[in-house]
Amino acid sequence: MSSLPNSPPSIPPVIIATFHEKDKGTFLKYDAKMRYAFVSAIETIFGKVVQAVVKPGGDYFIYPHNQKQKDELLTKLAKVGDLDVTCSKTKAETEFKGIIKGVSINEDLSFLMELLAPQAVTEIRRMQKVLVDGTKQDTTWLNVTFSRPLPYSVLIAGTCHLVSKYT
Repeated sequence: MSSLPNSPPSIPPVIIATFHEKDKGTFLKYDAKMRYAFVSAIETIFGKVVQAVVKPGGDYFIYPHNQKQKDELLTKLAKVGDLDVTCSKTKAETEFKGIIKGVSINEDLSFLMELLAPQAVTEIRRMQKVLVDGTKQDTTWLNVTFSRPLPYSVLIAGTCHLVSKYT
């Protein structure tokens, strides 16, 4: 296992969490020897990984060497030793959020949702800015969630709006 902090992994990690609520935070309680043994057990089955990091929330982020190794971890890893685990992708891989600009503040969001739903939009929220006095004011920007990777643009009643990644 490589743990060089200056060599960023090129493939997003597999997130490993404990399956049972009673085990939540277990990885944070592991000493160095237990963490090493946990990762070694995974590497024995799936091969060496690029990096393994316990995040402050208590989940393990396992950075695979390639997509095949990642897919195997996601589909086949359910137990390490006596510990039941779940594996998932990162939010960046599963939540597709974007911004579209120039949508009049007079537009009804529920009507806009009807127009955007066929374009894989699952949720829209109008963005607001905070004024000097602390009050909030609607803007012409919409925060848009998609069920698939972001498209280049969306159509709203014949008007094209470019989609920017929400960061």
